[in-house]
This record gives sequence, structure tokens and C-alpha cells, in this order.
Amino acid sequence: MSSESKEPNSQHVISQPSLKHKKLPFQIHGSTIECHGDDGIEVTGDVAPPIHVSTTFISDAPESYGQEYSRIDTMTRRRVEAVIGAIEGGQAVTYSSGQSAATALIHCIKPRRIYLNAGYQGVQFAFKLYTERQNIEDEKVQLLTLEQCKEIYDSEKKELRIDSPSWRPADIKEKRALDLIWLECPNNPHITLVDIEWFAELAAQTGACLAIDSTLSSPLGLRPFEHGAHVVMHSSTKYLAGHSDLLGGVLIVHSSLSDVLTCKLLQERTTDGPVMDMSRETDSQHVISQPLLKHKKLPFPIHGSTIECHGDDGIEVTGDVAPPIHVSTTFISDAPESYGQEYSRIDTMTRRRVEAVIGAIEGGQAVTYSSGQSAATALIHCIKPRRIYLYAGYQGVQLAFKLYTERQNIEDEKVQLLTLEQCKEMYDSEKKELRIDSPSWRPADIKEKRALDLIWLECPNNPHITLVDIEWFAELAAQTGACLAIDSTLSSPLGLSPFEHGAHVVMHSSTKYLAGHSDLLGGVLIVHSSLSDVLTCKLLQERTTDGAVMGNFETWLLLRSMRTFSLRVRRQCQTALIIVQWLEKQRAAGYKVMKIHHPSLESHSSYSLAVRYLRLLPATFSFELQSESQAKSFARSLILCAHATSLGGVETLVDWIHSYNTSISPTLLRVSIGVEEPEDIIQDFEQALKQAQ
Repeated sequence: MSSESKEPNSQHVISQPSLKHKKLPFQIHGSTIECHGDDGIEVTGDVAPPIHVSTTFISDAPESYGQEYSRIDTMTRRRVEAVIGAIEGGQAVTYSSGQSAATALIHCIKPRRIYLNAGYQGVQFAFKLYTERQNIEDEKVQLLTLEQCKEIYDSEKKELRIDSPSWRPADIKEKRALDLIWLECPNNPHITLVDIEWFAELAAQTGACLAIDSTLSSPLGLRPFEHGAHVVMHSSTKYLAGHSDLLGGVLIVHSSLSDVLTCKLLQERTTDGPVMDMSRETDSQHVISQPLLKHKKLPFPIHGSTIECHGDDGIEVTGDVAPPIHVSTTFISDAPESYGQEYSRIDTMTRRRVEAVIGAIEGGQAVTYSSGQSAATALIHCIKPRRIYLYAGYQGVQLAFKLYTERQNIEDEKVQLLTLEQCKEMYDSEKKELRIDSPSWRPADIKEKRALDLIWLECPNNPHITLVDIEWFAELAAQTGACLAIDSTLSSPLGLSPFEHGAHVVMHSSTKYLAGHSDLLGGVLIVHSSLSDVLTCKLLQERTTDGAVMGNFETWLLLRSMRTFSLRVRRQCQTALIIVQWLEKQRAAGYKVMKIHHPSLESHSSYSLAVRYLRLLPATFSFELQSESQAKSFARSLILCAHATSLGGVETLVDWIHSYNTSISPTLLRVSIGVEEPEDIIQDFEQALKQAQ
């Protein structure tokens, strides 16, 4: 398999950590590696490894981060990847499920011609969904049969047969017979094996990646790298975990490819984000649908924080006041011909509960994901937009769209990101109609009247806390048939109700205000009731196929956090107003503060839009000092508050964003206000401002 190194899309170069193990005078094996394969990764006196739950990490120096954000890297993830990698003899990359591991490899390689030998239905669906997403005119993805593989390759002469009818003209030109060979060995459920070494020869001749799903054999039973494999995949839910209480997946890359392929997998895992109703017929026997929630019949409506505490009442019959933590990955069925709950990647009671609560708060149907990044990626891939308007300050979402356009851009079918000027050119807001004569239209789009497919708005925007006129974009969406999606993370459901202004989908990084304790990764899409029968069902189906589900414990933590959501966020927003007013006094006095970005101030560019749209002003804001050195010195001098990325947690965080996003001014600091007393935050800011040189 050959590949070329690519520059990462972000300022962060994501690489497999350099593991500094104990220097032993002898070689260790088997179960000793299992016990000691992660020795030396972190300096701690604990015999048993500590449980790291923080989503963000303090940085002593504003201009450089060690660990930054748990979607990128954690010590616990480093440990388990070191152990599994050492056992298999390669470099390991972990995922939120076996399904998301398989999906990650497919999207990383972007194969056009595939040989697939998989008994596991989930992997079959992953490949089926990939081919549906990719098939554009002459660039159709082709699944080859074993007979076609044998026609292409002469195993006696060990060379390709160019005269084989299995070749397509474009593939002959590029000598691109195969890109990916995926073997499940042993195969599920018949436990059949294939001749791996024959396929290794075929891979060597065609330049294909040979990937072995070795879940059923485990590393003890089969050593795929010894027989020519490039990548080994395990659903770690199964034998690696072995207690039926977690979902996970892992890809192990052979050392010959690890510098390029492992780095690319790590980069795309960070970008895609899968780190550890009315039913619709599918090709599966299983019909995946949003559960029908049977709540208590109350003689009166409930609101706000009462919904947060009782929005999931009646989903499961239990005498527990606090919801139980369901950790089982599989469920007993009394009748062989029918399952109720079947497998936790599809559905769990805890997931039903938290989706019911969040859905009720926003007024739609909620679908949760393993991170905000994976929620954004899920909507993009579900809609498959060709023409997009993107207004996003958050760099992760920008990278998700960039990666999507790179994956999709094929000849005349290029995905196009439109500017605001192009949107205004194609839509006459006075007449409320499209301008067909606009130069922003492409010929194919005029024919289909396909001006826009997806409008993505981050509102308020990060880090300048600017807003957009959502209702103008709702009109544009109505005229063009586009989906209007609002990333409302910074405002939270307390601050903004996007559905009241015409949105079709609302997205939250639930890592932030919904969870609010900096101890879990999560994301959620909430679909408006007018689309929920079709779109929610499709999102649920594709989440099951792609595998980007929240872990059981993270789901329960999110549900627990929702009980205090209003209490936390109201306090944070009130405190933010006090801190902003204090900073404004410093600015007015000419004391180091040059500008404050918060829509409570009449000087802010979005003040009038905030009055129109926001019910509660956000607890996140940014401000600028006189120089880069002052900004860095301020962040470095904080005592009570921490210099760390992310936002929405109970602790106040200050982030010098320029260290990882150079498009942001080096004088700017973003502040996420916590639940501390306002006077204590002011004391810390005051002493840091004095030291800012």
C-alpha cells in the first residue's frame, strides 16, 4: 500500500505519542505486555492507572499546549493504545465503537474498488453506506467479487492480468485494480477463514490496503501482520474488553505504514470526532426508530428546569429516583425470533432518557453522538450537500466541512462553499424569490433549481460572540429547499430557541454547557418536528452504521448534568455580565483593555440582533489587550482561573486562541465563565491585568 504524507488541516500536528517505557534488560511477552505495556506514559505513583475524565487541560504557557482537549488526546487513551499496539505489534488508534473504527479506515483510504469479505452485518452496512455516499457518475465505488479478484490477478505468475474484463477503462489507465481488501477472519457467524497470504500477494500487486477484522480470533488466536496485513481491526467491545459493558473499536497499523497512515487516522479521528418516531424500512431486519416516550400524564404543563428533572419520567419502569447506569452492551431476549433491546450501539435506556430530556428542552427530537464534532459530521454526511453556506467560527466544524469537501470533490460534482455575497446575489429578500440570472448559479444547479442544500450557522459565533439574522437565512432556506442548521452551543437552549426562528436542526457540543463539568465528550442534533419522521430516522440509522455513539458512562453523566443545567447556566450568564461590565470600566479608563466582544454592550456589532434573538446573554465572551505580550502574560498570571481551551464548565477558563488558530488576533483572550463568585473572578483578573506586560 502506498500513500503520501499530507499537511494537517489545523495548526495541531496530531501524532502518535512517543512512548517512553521502562528500560528493561530483557524482553517481555503476552500477559506481561498486557500489564506493563503502558509503563512510563505518565508519571504517577498509582499502581492501577488513574481514571482521567477531564475534557480540557491547563497550559502553563499560553503559546504552547501539551495536552489540549480530550478529543485530541488523553493519557488513558495513550495507555490503552500502547498496550493494544504492543500486543498486535503495530500502532493502535481507538474509536467509540468497532463500527466507527471500520468507518474511519474506509473514509481515510477513500477506496474506489473494494473486495469485502465480512459476515458481520454492521460492517456490511458501513461499506454499503460509503458506496451510497460516494457514487457519483463515472466515479462509482465498486465492490468486487472473489471471482473478479481471481480474474485480475494471476497467482502463478504473480502479476496482474490487464486483459481481465473486470477492469474498468479508468482503472486500467491508473493501474488501479484494488484500493482496499477487507477480510473478516474468522468470519461471523460460520467461523470460516480465508487464505490471508493469497490476499496479501494480491494487495502487494495492486497497491491495495489489506485490512483484517480479527475480532473473533483476538490477538491470541491470529497474528495478521505475520501474514501480510497492513491494518488489523478489533471491535474492542468483544474479547479485548470482555465484560459486555463498553463499546469500543481499534485499528492497529503495521509499523511500515505507521508514520503516514496512523497520523492520518489520528488527524481524521480528531476531525470526525468518534472518540471512545416513525420507523423506516431498511435493508436490515432491524427497524431503527426514535423511541415512543410514555411520560407520566400530568394535569398541567411543565417547563424549564422541571423538564430537565422529569423529561425522561416513564421511559423505564424502576423504583430508582436517580436513573441507573446501564453498562451492558447486549440484552437478553426471551424469544429467539424477536428482540426488544438488542445491542447498545443501536439503543440504550440511558440514551433514550437523555435524548428525551434534551429533545423536550429544545422542542424537537434529539440524537446524541460521541462528540460535537461527530454530530456535525453526521449531519453533513446525512444530507450530502453539494452547495453549502457556512458561518462557523469554531475551527473543528470548519475542518469537518473542509474534510467533507476533499472527500467529495470529483470532477464536475465539486462541493461548493458559497459566500454571503453569493447568497445575497441569488435571493431577492424584498420579492422573496430566487434570482435565476445570478452569476452564482452553476448550469447543473439551474437545471435542478438547486441553489443551496445546507446552511450552517454558528450563532453566537466563537470567539467574537457575533450573531446573524437567522430569520433571513430561514427565508433563504425556504426558497432554496436547504436545510437550516444552527450550532447553538455558545448560547445554550436557555439563550436561543432556533426553532422559533425557522431552523430545521439544532446542534450542541454537549461537552460544553449541557454537560457543564469538563468531564465528558458529547454532541447532539435536535431535529424539528416537521422533519423528524424522515431526518431523525435517517440520522439514527446512520449513527448505528457509522458507530459514533456516546459511551454508556458518558451518556449517564450527561443525563445527570442536565438535572442542574438551568441552575448552572443562569448563574454563569449572570456572572459573565458582571465581569464584562468590570472589563468595560477598565477599557473606559484606558487601562490595557482595548475591546470587549459581548453582545450586552451597545458597542458590539450584534447588539441589536442579540436584543431580537437572545433570551439570555452568553456566559462566554472575549476581550483584547494592547499587545500579544500582554495577552500571553495575562493568561500566564492567572491564579484562580485556568488557562485552558474549551468552555461551558463550572470552572472559569481563559484561552489564548492564537496559539492554535492564527486567524484569531494574538491580542484576544476568550473567557468561559464558571460558577465561582463574581468578586473572586474579578480579583484574579485584576491581579493578572496588573502583571500583563
